Amino acid sequence: MKYRFLDRARQELIEAGVYYASQNRKLVDDLEQEVDRALSYLCEFPRAAKPIGRIHRSHKLHRFPYLLIYRITGAELVVVAVAHTARNPGYWRKRPATP
Repeated sequence: MKYRFLDRARQELIEAGVYYASQNRKLVDDLEQEVDRALSYLCEFPRAAKPIGRIHRSHKLHRFPYLLIYRITGAELVVVAVAHTARNPGYWRKRPATP
């Protein structure tokens, strides 16, 4: 299975990286590695993450306070949001299926 990010989800990941870069450059590398590992796992086991609602699923990153919110569309995993766990829950729900 392949994956793609909605533009806004990619921007959220970039913003998280910018924040961690201001703290410690190694944290950015760690965040990227953790997201890569999570996406590899989810592409192999797309239904493994917790369902939230009818079409979305949520996978919590282990070391960072972020959720990968995604939906499965055909043979593609679409990352809808990279949501900080302290943010307003569900803010991403109305995001369209296209980038």
